[in-house]
Amino acid sequence: MIRKGQRLFRLATQEIAAVDKKCFVTGQGVVIPYIVPMRLGVTYDFYRETVCPLCIYDDADLSRADVIPGDGLKTNFKIVEKNEDVCSFLNISPALSLKAKLGLVQMDVSANLLQEVKKERSAVVVLGSIEFSTLTETLPVNAVPRSNWQNNHDRGLGTHFVDSITYGGRVVFSMSHTLKSTACKQSISTKLGVDLPKLMSSFLDKTNSSIKTIWKEEIEDSIEKTDINYWSSPGISVKLQKIEDISHALQILREDINVTHSGKGVPISARITPLGMIDRSFPIPAAPAERTLQKLDESYGELKYVQKQIKKLYRRIPGLHVDQRTKDSVTEFAAKIEGILEVFDDVIFNLDLRNLPLSAQCKPAFQAYGVYLPDKYLTEFNEIRDRVLLFSSSLAGKIQLSVKFDGQKITGNILRAVDLPDADIEGHLSKPDPYVRVRLLPDGVFEESAKQSNTSHPVFHQCFEFECEEKELDQKSLLVQVYDTDPFYNDLIGEVRLKMAILKSGDVLEDWYHLEPRLE
Repeated sequence: MIRKGQRLFRLATQEIAAVDKKCFVTGQGVVIPYIVPMRLGVTYDFYRETVCPLCIYDDADLSRADVIPGDGLKTNFKIVEKNEDVCSFLNISPALSLKAKLGLVQMDVSANLLQEVKKERSAVVVLGSIEFSTLTETLPVNAVPRSNWQNNHDRGLGTHFVDSITYGGRVVFSMSHTLKSTACKQSISTKLGVDLPKLMSSFLDKTNSSIKTIWKEEIEDSIEKTDINYWSSPGISVKLQKIEDISHALQILREDINVTHSGKGVPISARITPLGMIDRSFPIPAAPAERTLQKLDESYGELKYVQKQIKKLYRRIPGLHVDQRTKDSVTEFAAKIEGILEVFDDVIFNLDLRNLPLSAQCKPAFQAYGVYLPDKYLTEFNEIRDRVLLFSSSLAGKIQLSVKFDGQKITGNILRAVDLPDADIEGHLSKPDPYVRVRLLPDGVFEESAKQSNTSHPVFHQCFEFECEEKELDQKSLLVQVYDTDPFYNDLIGEVRLKMAILKSGDVLEDWYHLEPRLE
């Protein structure tokens, strides 16, 4: 039977903010992102990182759940360079990261960030989370587990039980800052780490902090462009184009929470406590060999990223003039990556932290990967990609546009494009479904055209407008990118960059421009 002192101890430690696998050794509970289908009282298998179907408390106790008011807004930001950093940011173990990437675990929106470490030397990636909690439901202090609950191993008893669930809403996002020069990466990373939380606070509080001036002078001028990807739960209908938009996103998030489940919101995190806290006959799970799992996770993340880039390259090859030898090299490399991933998928699917040493379970994956070198297969892919683009004697079509500066803003019109290349859809050539994105650099703000369907010669007539002072023209560039719409991810067909220094007030620049093929 549960002791009241133990229960109060768990309540007192409700605000644990970070997952440290050492907690499993000391017996403390930990907070992790919400995993479907968690509910109060169900058990969780730490060794296999899965939610078990068994609930060890009666419905009568669950209906009396204690409700603790939420603590409102929490923000978190972290510069990441490898998968280990992402796991730390999300408060999850490498094993849970691996299961989520393979699709074996359905987490909240946090799981989307697991794919967001871009392997680009010239980029600094920042992950962010804005969480608004409304309440936490926790098991009653005097709740008593069902009798003989310990005898349900055949029903999947697990190693922990869900002690509490926190509700509200969350926006998670990644900001990939592409730098003008890799030489300044370390200094920019340091400045971002110090200044970004202050900057975010100033935006969220809607204050005119001097930190904005520091950002403008010391950081923004070193950034060529900023790409923001974001996910929210509950979903919000707002575009994040620049960091200033985050305060607007928070406002929309609060409004959506208010109309979701009578203002309760959605589950955003859960606290799991070892079964050994209520029955000493259950051993407290020991922490696994983290380094082995981190290496497996890092290698798997690289392979999945390369697999995604190969698919993008395949879609572009039909529209490029590539010799057969180069095409064959892409096919052979793709087959090699798929073969290695099959081994990794099998190892991850069967991964069980009970079976030690983990190195024995992971051995087939490490053997398939070969000699470990950081970004080994990404480097090989980049070499193949460069050969593909080098052998392309034709460009990715042309685009006609006009641009004008009137002294206060840059305006223009995307008129039309011609000779856009076909894409390869599962072995069949298909006309693209193009749209245009126009971005003013280094600001990062952009506008998009409507999608045109099944055409290599689209007509857009899409107007755009960006505010700009004349003294800023020398530092501004216009990036015009043509994308092919796809249900899963949109492919970049080609792009053109125009330096705004060539504009003079009142002049209209109208011409055709070759689209340079490039892969994102």
